[in-house]
Amino acid sequence: LPEQALSRYARPKNIDEVADRINVIARAYRVNAETAAIRMKEAKWISDKTLASFQKVKPVVIRRHEKNDPDIPANLPAPQAARLESAIRQGISSYLLELLRRGLTQDAITFGRFAEMLDMTVDEARDFVHSVGMAV
Repeated sequence: LPEQALSRYARPKNIDEVADRINVIARAYRVNAETAAIRMKEAKWISDKTLASFQKVKPVVIRRHEKNDPDIPANLPAPQAARLESAIRQGISSYLLELLRRGLTQDAITFGRFAEMLDMTVDEARDFVHSVGMAV
């Protein structure tokens, strides 16, 4: 959630407005509601106590399918996005993955080096490439 995101909204005047504003901001930026609440606390719109209460009660829940991962471009086809999400879940950034893929396809690195850069054995890297559907 960008720091300037809150500047588009009026500061909430009461606790009911806080929950509403968190919901609006989280949905507008397609992020977790807790992320919006933390940003509000950083902007001194809410207190530590209010943030802790919000985190405990969770009055606003944004479902997973309603959020965007900033590492996954919005214009990717669903199957490609799912493969990239699988790689990210395994702790590999999309940027690193794309660099390695390009290195392999342009014969700049060997598959052994590819595996080494992922801190995997060649067999593990082969399984990884297959599991995420990477075209190499």
